[in-house]
Amino acid sequence: MQPILEIRSVEAGQIDADNESSFPIPVYTSSIALQCNIVYHISSRLLLSRKPRLLRLSSRQRHLSSLSWHAQQIAGTATRNEFAEQWDPILVAGLLWIARDMTHPSQQESLLSCFSQISSSTGINLDEEVRTLKDRWNVSHVRGHQLPG
Repeated sequence: MQPILEIRSVEAGQIDADNESSFPIPVYTSSIALQCNIVYHISSRLLLSRKPRLLRLSSRQRHLSSLSWHAQQIAGTATRNEFAEQWDPILVAGLLWIARDMTHPSQQESLLSCFSQISSSTGINLDEEVRTLKDRWNVSHVRGHQLPG
Protein backbone atom coordinates (compact mmCIF):
# COMPACT_ATOMS: atom_id res chain seq x y z
CA MET A 1 0.00 0.00 0.00
CA GLN A 2 2.04 2.90 -1.29
CA PRO A 3 0.95 6.54 -1.08
CA ILE A 4 0.03 8.17 -4.38
CA LEU A 5 2.14 11.15 -3.32
CA GLU A 6 4.75 11.60 -0.61
CA ILE A 7 6.45 14.79 0.47
CA ARG A 8 9.42 14.18 2.77
CA SER A 9 9.73 15.82 6.15
CA VAL A 10 12.22 18.58 6.87
CA GLU A 11 15.27 18.32 9.10
CA ALA A 12 14.78 19.20 12.77
CA GLY A 13 16.66 22.51 12.45
CA GLN A 14 14.40 23.58 9.59
CA ILE A 15 11.05 23.03 11.30
CA ASP A 16 8.86 26.07 10.84
CA ALA A 17 6.55 26.45 13.83
CA ASP A 18 4.00 28.28 11.67
CA ASN A 19 3.89 25.46 9.14
CA GLU A 20 2.93 21.84 9.81
CA SER A 21 5.71 20.57 7.56
CA SER A 22 7.54 18.78 10.35
CA PHE A 23 6.02 15.43 9.34
CA PRO A 24 6.22 13.67 5.99
CA ILE A 25 3.07 14.02 3.93
CA PRO A 26 1.95 10.70 2.43
CA VAL A 27 -1.34 10.92 0.51
CA TYR A 28 -3.51 7.82 0.14
CA THR A 29 -6.50 7.07 -2.07
CA SER A 30 -8.47 5.12 0.53
CA SER A 31 -8.79 4.76 4.27
CA ILE A 32 -7.92 1.05 4.08
CA ALA A 33 -4.59 1.85 2.36
CA LEU A 34 -3.90 4.42 5.06
CA GLN A 35 -4.78 2.00 7.86
CA CYS A 36 -2.66 -0.79 6.38
CA ASN A 37 0.30 1.56 6.15
CA ILE A 38 -0.05 2.71 9.75
CA VAL A 39 -0.39 -0.88 10.99
CA TYR A 40 2.83 -1.67 9.09
CA HIS A 41 4.65 1.19 10.85
CA ILE A 42 3.20 0.29 14.27
CA SER A 43 4.27 -3.34 13.76
CA SER A 44 7.74 -2.25 12.66
CA ARG A 45 8.15 -0.10 15.76
CA LEU A 46 7.02 -2.96 18.01
CA LEU A 47 9.45 -5.38 16.38
CA LEU A 48 12.33 -2.89 16.44
CA SER A 49 11.74 -2.06 20.09
CA ARG A 50 12.08 -5.78 20.94
CA LYS A 51 15.01 -6.47 18.58
CA PRO A 52 17.90 -8.30 20.24
CA ARG A 53 20.76 -5.87 20.84
CA LEU A 54 23.33 -7.76 18.77
CA LEU A 55 21.06 -8.48 15.80
CA ARG A 56 22.23 -6.61 12.69
CA LEU A 57 19.64 -5.48 10.18
CA SER A 58 20.22 -4.92 6.49
CA SER A 59 21.98 -1.65 5.80
CA ARG A 60 20.38 -1.16 2.38
CA GLN A 61 17.51 0.91 3.71
CA ARG A 62 18.76 2.26 7.03
CA HIS A 63 15.62 4.31 7.74
CA LEU A 64 13.55 1.12 8.02
CA SER A 65 15.35 0.28 11.27
CA SER A 66 14.67 3.70 12.80
CA LEU A 67 12.00 3.97 15.50
CA SER A 68 11.87 7.71 14.89
CA TRP A 69 11.33 7.31 11.14
CA HIS A 70 8.37 4.98 11.70
CA ALA A 71 6.91 7.40 14.27
CA GLN A 72 7.20 10.28 11.78
CA GLN A 73 5.45 8.18 9.12
CA ILE A 74 2.57 7.36 11.48
CA ALA A 75 2.17 10.99 12.53
CA GLY A 76 2.38 12.31 8.97
CA THR A 77 -0.13 9.80 7.69
CA ALA A 78 -2.61 10.43 10.49
CA THR A 79 -2.36 14.23 10.50
CA ARG A 80 -2.39 14.77 6.73
CA ASN A 81 -5.17 12.48 5.49
CA GLU A 82 -8.82 13.12 6.21
CA PHE A 83 -10.96 10.06 5.58
CA ALA A 84 -13.98 9.97 7.87
CA GLU A 85 -13.45 6.25 8.46
CA GLN A 86 -9.68 6.38 9.07
CA TRP A 87 -9.97 6.64 12.85
CA ASP A 88 -9.74 2.96 13.64
CA PRO A 89 -9.01 2.27 17.36
CA ILE A 90 -5.64 0.72 16.42
CA LEU A 91 -4.67 3.85 14.50
CA VAL A 92 -5.69 6.06 17.44
CA ALA A 93 -3.76 3.88 19.91
CA GLY A 94 -0.69 3.90 17.65
CA LEU A 95 -0.86 7.66 17.30
CA LEU A 96 -1.10 8.11 21.07
CA TRP A 97 1.87 5.74 21.49
CA ILE A 98 4.19 7.58 19.12
CA ALA A 99 3.02 11.02 20.30
CA ARG A 100 4.82 10.48 23.61
CA ASP A 101 8.19 10.82 21.88
CA MET A 102 7.47 13.93 19.80
CA THR A 103 9.69 16.68 21.16
CA HIS A 104 9.22 19.67 18.87
CA PRO A 105 6.36 22.05 19.80
CA SER A 106 5.07 22.20 16.20
CA GLN A 107 4.84 18.41 16.10
CA GLN A 108 3.03 18.39 19.42
CA GLU A 109 0.57 21.06 18.28
CA SER A 110 -0.12 19.15 15.08
CA LEU A 111 -0.85 16.00 17.08
CA LEU A 112 -3.05 17.85 19.57
CA SER A 113 -5.06 19.21 16.65
CA CYS A 114 -5.35 15.69 15.26
CA PHE A 115 -6.56 14.32 18.62
CA SER A 116 -9.17 17.08 18.75
CA GLN A 117 -10.34 16.12 15.26
CA ILE A 118 -10.51 12.45 16.29
CA SER A 119 -12.63 13.30 19.33
CA SER A 120 -15.01 15.52 17.40
CA SER A 121 -15.47 13.15 14.45
CA THR A 122 -15.70 9.85 16.38
CA GLY A 123 -16.94 10.82 19.82
CA ILE A 124 -13.94 9.08 21.41
CA ASN A 125 -13.02 11.02 24.53
CA LEU A 126 -9.24 11.50 24.55
CA ASP A 127 -9.11 14.16 27.28
CA GLU A 128 -7.26 11.94 29.75
CA GLU A 129 -4.75 10.76 27.14
CA VAL A 130 -4.12 14.31 25.91
CA ARG A 131 -3.64 15.53 29.48
CA THR A 132 -1.10 12.72 30.10
CA LEU A 133 0.72 13.61 26.86
CA LYS A 134 0.89 17.30 27.77
CA ASP A 135 2.27 16.43 31.21
CA ARG A 136 4.91 14.19 29.64
CA TRP A 137 5.86 16.87 27.10
CA ASN A 138 6.05 19.55 29.81
CA VAL A 139 8.36 17.38 31.93
CA SER A 140 10.64 16.72 28.95
CA HIS A 141 10.77 20.44 28.10
CA VAL A 142 11.69 21.29 31.70
CA ARG A 143 14.39 18.59 31.77
CA GLY A 144 15.71 19.75 28.40
CA HIS A 145 16.17 23.30 29.67
CA GLN A 146 17.88 22.41 32.93
CA LEU A 147 21.56 23.10 33.16
CA PRO A 148 23.76 20.07 33.75
CA GLY A 149 25.31 19.89 37.06
